[in-house]
Amino acid sequence: MSRFLWRPLGMSDQHVSVPMATFLLPILMHFNSTTTLFFTTLSTALLPLINKKE
Repeated sequence: MSRFLWRPLGMSDQHVSVPMATFLLPILMHFNSTTTLFFTTLSTALLPLINKKE
C-alpha cells in the first residue's frame, strides 16, 4: 500500500506496520497468537526498564 494513503489519517508507517506484525504475521506463519501477544506485551513493558537513564 502506498504510504500516502495513511497520511490523511495522521498515521505514520510505524502505526501501520506494528499492528500488521502483531496480528497478520502469526496468522501467515502459523504461530500461536496468544504467544505473540504475550511477547509483544512483555517487550513493551520491559523497554522502559531497559532504556531508563540513570
